[in-house]
Amino acid sequence: MIPCSRIRILRFIRIAILANAIVLILLTLSTEATGCQRYNGGSNCPAHAPCCQFGWCSNAASFCSLALGCQPENSFDINSCLPLPQCTSFLENFDNPSSMISRTNFSGDPSEAPWTSDFLPSNTRIENGNLVLTLEPGNTINKFGNRAGFGATVSSTRWMLYGTVTARIKSGSPSGGVISSFIYRNAMTGDEVDYEWVGKQPNEVQSNFYWHTPSDMDPKDIDYSHSHRENVGVDLSQEYQTYTIEWLPDRLTWLINSQVVRTILRSDVNGTKYPSSPSQIQFSIWDGGLSEPDTRVWAGGPTNWSEKRPKYEMYVDWVDIKCYTPIDPATTPWPPKDQGFQEFVNPLSRDPTSPLAKEAIVLGENAPRFSTMENGGLHWGEFYNEGRNLFEEKSDSERIRPWTATVMAVIVSCVLTLGLIV
Repeated sequence: MIPCSRIRILRFIRIAILANAIVLILLTLSTEATGCQRYNGGSNCPAHAPCCQFGWCSNAASFCSLALGCQPENSFDINSCLPLPQCTSFLENFDNPSSMISRTNFSGDPSEAPWTSDFLPSNTRIENGNLVLTLEPGNTINKFGNRAGFGATVSSTRWMLYGTVTARIKSGSPSGGVISSFIYRNAMTGDEVDYEWVGKQPNEVQSNFYWHTPSDMDPKDIDYSHSHRENVGVDLSQEYQTYTIEWLPDRLTWLINSQVVRTILRSDVNGTKYPSSPSQIQFSIWDGGLSEPDTRVWAGGPTNWSEKRPKYEMYVDWVDIKCYTPIDPATTPWPPKDQGFQEFVNPLSRDPTSPLAKEAIVLGENAPRFSTMENGGLHWGEFYNEGRNLFEEKSDSERIRPWTATVMAVIVSCVLTLGLIV
């Protein structure tokens, strides 16, 4: 017989998954955009190219991936986008370079690789059994008038709603300004749980969590009060340590070398402002010392870019992922049947003989050609400049209004709370 507590947890997980699916759709619907911006004067996409992304309509798998930015509200219908790939438990030793691919060559199918390198140029590599992320001197001036360094982000291709991840890491933050991180994050809702290494204190690691802080949120509106510092007693950029984040429906626990260093109960934040969105596992290194003023102070900048320090590197030796509700990829094929547009093509297929390896339709003003990988694919490099997506600049009418996001968050929080009570 299944214990009552376990039944309640499973019921809660089902409610949480449903509620988060609703909030992701409602958050995308809470914009003023009335259609796919570059297609037919802003119309919704047609049935034969149903998926809207970057303002264009396409039948390509990558355009139809919700994880890569498919916009349900601007597509042919609300069900056109393929759902987020669900979590599988596994141990990653980084002994095979093929376990990471460029995000620009990722179709959204998690079987292609467990990790993506998210920026161009890619300052990541798998070498000698390590994932290595590099921060190098930048070539462009940012909006704060600084030539900030250009770093790297690596993301899981599957999304986890609760679970435990342990990673053996050597930070890339030996001096002020350089930030290394190990994060669970949903960029759409802004939920996040993290470890961050801040270079001005190389003996310390900081733990933190956020609830509904999307990337375009005004920094003045973000709650930074949940940060906690832990002095480990050694230079963490010189020695590997093992870091764990245990994220459960009712609590968050951070561990270092298997020792608990912090616990937060859901009830500590009234059960509402608690990270509860499916999230990617991410590692990153970035230049905080030459960014906006408040971040610069926190990071201990300005970052040292003297000739003696041409670059900074973060090392991840291994990652052990244990999902709270894992799926078996052998019995749960991608894409799920009857979820999202099923008649897509995949120009990014590594197998040129695949029946899906066809040139995609891309409709809209100045639409690029999206041919097969064998013929060059979609030349995303033309649209990127040090990690900034040049064709995805959003107008004010396309941005999520903060008040709308807040209302949606409250609705979902109420649903989740009911799930715990019932």
